[in-house]
Amino acid sequence: MKNITQLVFHAKKSAVAKGVARAGTIWFDSDDRDEIDVLSTLAMKEAGFRRSDFFKPVRVDHLVVDDMPAEGVFDTAFCERYKLAEDGKSWQLSASPEPTDPGDTASAAGTSTGVVTDTVTADSAENLPAYACNANDEPMEEATKEAEVSIATLSLVQRFLHLFFFGEEENGKYRHHATPAQRKDIIRTEMDMDNRYVQNMLTGVRAHPELDKLDNHRLFELTDAIGEIFHYPADGEFSPAFADNFISAWLNTEHIDHGLLVKEWQKGNRVSRIEKPTATSASEVSATQKKPVAKAVEVEYPRRSEKATHRTINIEMASALIPEADPCNLRPVLNQAKDIIHSDREDWKRWAATLSIIPEIKTYSR
Repeated sequence: MKNITQLVFHAKKSAVAKGVARAGTIWFDSDDRDEIDVLSTLAMKEAGFRRSDFFKPVRVDHLVVDDMPAEGVFDTAFCERYKLAEDGKSWQLSASPEPTDPGDTASAAGTSTGVVTDTVTADSAENLPAYACNANDEPMEEATKEAEVSIATLSLVQRFLHLFFFGEEENGKYRHHATPAQRKDIIRTEMDMDNRYVQNMLTGVRAHPELDKLDNHRLFELTDAIGEIFHYPADGEFSPAFADNFISAWLNTEHIDHGLLVKEWQKGNRVSRIEKPTATSASEVSATQKKPVAKAVEVEYPRRSEKATHRTINIEMASALIPEADPCNLRPVLNQAKDIIHSDREDWKRWAATLSIIPEIKTYSR
């Protein structure tokens, strides 16, 4: 025999209020989910109901009793005679105003057989308060079971662990939200007492409740810094004291200096803060360390013995073209300079043309 699958369909509140649906059950000697889903829809239609008026089915234990409906038949009367127990899986007789034989009741209640079932909630829609259902009359617990949650709703410890393990994934995609799988991993990691790295880190985190005031971005920077200094999971040096001390140093350091703090700790320098030199301390330099101040030296330029004219400037410029000329004593080369002018040398002509158009050229020194 195959694995018997018995399902219970709870009616939505709107359908119950209209009187068009009520809880019912159906069972199949099969474990093919796709086949069961199709056959259940057809059976409900044959019974005069619509599948859309019901929540997702709940798998329960198969009850072996004489009044169990036939296979593949959707029966609502059975759910009136029997109710699900608190575990949401096994069946028990409904309370009846008529006295019944306790032996028969116990016998009927004990006839359920064990099968592999899914973990579900069996509260009927009519028993749920209005705020417990969404716009589609689906229980919020079921509708949000697979939804991502904001990590701001998590405790400080779980929020810290989430950012430590998942903050870098997919370019920071999960720095604000956590998937159901990630939440399970975080809870499992938090409870793992054999993971000394995590437990030591959490000891330091619990010592600083003020961390809960940090936004996700700042808190991620702290988790990232811890990971850079103490490499997970093999760093045996990481202790609760180091975790506490580094978090304290991080909180006491300006944001702009966090990078310097991390570098110091990576070097093995367990500093408690990064101190910047003040203006007073920077100016307090001993006299022996001060460099002597350079004094200005006045340079004496060659002076003309007569008033400057374009003629004298041309002679001075021609003298400058003579390699051995001394600008402070041009008399030995004056004859050579005049010869350059009389021969109309090309280099002198170019210089003369250039200097003649310079404004205030007569006021220039040699």
